[in-house]
Amino acid sequence: MATFDIRRWRPEDFSAGAASRRQCTWGGDGVTPCPGPPAYTVIDRAGRKWAACSRHVLSHIDDRLRDDE
Repeated sequence: MATFDIRRWRPEDFSAGAASRRQCTWGGDGVTPCPGPPAYTVIDRAGRKWAACSRHVLSHIDDRLRDDE
């Protein structure tokens, strides 16, 4: 069973100056960030927090479900 740590995005979830305080950092291609506004704070396997827009929160869920295969 996969577990998820997803909550509503709040800028104070991230340190001052972090990109996740202003944009979706879960999506994008590593060069071009996702232009979507952050809607959720998600936690990756290593325990790092990321901002995810409404579209990319689904890719986070899909990523975590791979653990369940």
